[in-house]
This record gives sequence, structure tokens and C-alpha cells, in this order.
Amino acid sequence: VFFRVIPRKGRGEQPLVDDLLRELKTPLLLAWGREDPWIRPAAADKIEMLHAEFHGDNGGSDGPSWLQRVDIDAGHCPHDENPVAVNKAILDFAEKVFDVTSV
Repeated sequence: VFFRVIPRKGRGEQPLVDDLLRELKTPLLLAWGREDPWIRPAAADKIEMLHAEFHGDNGGSDGPSWLQRVDIDAGHCPHDENPVAVNKAILDFAEKVFDVTSV
């Protein structure tokens, strides 16, 4: 899920990604288009770094907030450009979250 953090007139102050990561109490799948020309992989690196800063070393993969990053062979819209890889990432993540095997 992409959360757009852009102030909008009349809607008050929008939260910063840093604040959202700090408050996160659930696992996070970060599926990133490796060849994204607009939001480079360095942004994903920063998200990983902030997550570790707020939740420890990957939140302790058995804790309430951990991060799984998957770099997808795609650009800005990996779900359109490489749906097979994105679907696999989602299914693998769900399997880990819910501790079940794929159906």
C-alpha cells in the first residue's frame, strides 16, 4: 500500500513517513521497483534504516513490527510491470505473517 504524504488544503497537517513508521505495530512489506526512476531504491534504504531505528534490528522478526523488503525487477509500478513477482512477494509475506503454507 502506498501512502501519499502531501499536505492538502483544509485537511490539516499530514503525518510524516517517519511518524508513521515510529507508530507502526504491524509487519510491513516493502515491495520496491528496483528501476523506479522517480523514487529511487535509496528511499527504501532510508525506510529500512528508520524502521530499524524505531523498532530495533528488523523489529525482531517475531515482534509486532518487522519489515520484509523485496526488490522487484520493475520500475515505478511493479504491480503492473511485474505482477508475478509482486504477487509472490505478497503471498510469501502473508505466509510469514500468518505462519501458514501457501494454498
